[in-house]
Amino acid sequence: IIGTDFGIEVFDDEESTFHNIPIRGDAGSRPRFMSFFQYKSDLYAIAYMSRVLKFNEDQGLFEVVSKKVDQMFANCLDGDSIYLSQGNGHLFTSIESFIAGDYLTTNNGSPVFWDLEEYDQKVFGAGWSVVFGKGGLYLLDAHSAVNYTDSLMIKSKEILGLEYDSLSGLLYLASIDQGLIVVNWNSSIRHFPVVNFDKKIISA
Repeated sequence: IIGTDFGIEVFDDEESTFHNIPIRGDAGSRPRFMSFFQYKSDLYAIAYMSRVLKFNEDQGLFEVVSKKVDQMFANCLDGDSIYLSQGNGHLFTSIESFIAGDYLTTNNGSPVFWDLEEYDQKVFGAGWSVVFGKGGLYLLDAHSAVNYTDSLMIKSKEILGLEYDSLSGLLYLASIDQGLIVVNWNSSIRHFPVVNFDKKIISA
């Protein structure tokens, strides 16, 4: 399943084609679907313009269940709670409250997190604030975000993606300007720059 600027699509492996999933309710003219999560066997989608949508399996469509006035980006579930990146910080609240739209906005100064990943029972954020120049690898708790970029000698403050490999114990960072970065907490940080890399392709 793929979120786009204007809708949600699913890829059919057998037919090798994409199919658009209908949306019921006011999702906005350009919702920009940023992330998904599953809760109690239900699938939810998060739109940039603060809509939460739930998949109706019987009717084969997503329907808007709540909307706010905040920007929303990546999410990560922690038991019955959720971490969510917003325009002016990150939110930590119960999943039930988030789905219902019953939560307060935050302004704790953390950058925009484009990806959140649980690693060694901790939640890390891939940070890059396009306008304010903040970014890098952050460790999150309910109220704050600690920047690990300089202490780990990571060369990029433009991190867009995280992936934790539980078999190797490595945390992979996808950066805009420094290519692939591999974090091994027990030894070192390795950078794998991309040859002939065009930053404009990624940031467009």
